Amino acid sequence: MVLHGVRCNDADRKSAGCHEVQSFALRTKTQYGVSLVEMSNLSPVLVVFLRQLGCALTKQSIHDLASRRKEIERHGAQIALVHLSPEREASEILSSCGLGDLPRVSDPSLSLYHAFGLRHASVAQFLAPKVLLRNLRAGFKYGFCKPLGDNTQLPGAFFVFHGEVLRSYRHQTVADRADFLALVAQQDYPIAS
Repeated sequence: MVLHGVRCNDADRKSAGCHEVQSFALRTKTQYGVSLVEMSNLSPVLVVFLRQLGCALTKQSIHDLASRRKEIERHGAQIALVHLSPEREASEILSSCGLGDLPRVSDPSLSLYHAFGLRHASVAQFLAPKVLLRNLRAGFKYGFCKPLGDNTQLPGAFFVFHGEVLRSYRHQTVADRADFLALVAQQDYPIAS
């Protein structure tokens, strides 16, 4: 029992990410040559980590983000994406949804995902009724596609300002749905005038 407790605490610690590792990861540059930390020094940034881009649930998240984009930007936040696909594939998919101009980072090695404590889904999570049902619904609406990256990687979203994560949402299953607007709507950070 004690070993199980130690293992669980270690897993929880790892899943939360480490501040120093996150700070280093935020130095990663987008396709525009600007790092995520540089972006966050100019204004708050909603950094959205996507699952593999061939997934119907990911397409649903992309459409959710596209539909809330103007509201998110009205709150003074920029949006940056982190994805698993080669840049060319990501550009095509995101452009088709109206998000092709957003700064983004291709991370097929999962180094940023790990730095932010984003875990992998277990096989049992994929077989849960809630997950199967959401996958089917999203598949009928957005299409069933082939995987374009690690299918087990869980997504997340982080609200970053001046290199500090102010709020975060880490998916517990692939069926979870982030409320992107809620992450940026609270004005609990100072804005220079």
